Amino acid sequence: MSLASFVGRIALKPFARALPPMGDTERAALEAGTVGFEGQLFAGRPDFDALRNVGPNRLTAEEQAFLDN
Repeated sequence: MSLASFVGRIALKPFARALPPMGDTERAALEAGTVGFEGQLFAGRPDFDALRNVGPNRLTAEEQAFLDN
């Protein structure tokens, strides 16, 4: 283990105790490894051509009926 890793582990212990445990949803999102276009954007590598090709999201008929009523 490098010195930086060792110091980092020691420095982060108080934060680990202060934070709540990770929920199942948070863990699943992290393990999925992707958040779509937002992940590209925040990583500094957005592919705007791919975003344009995807187009807008469309509601299903059931979703639209729920909103209409």
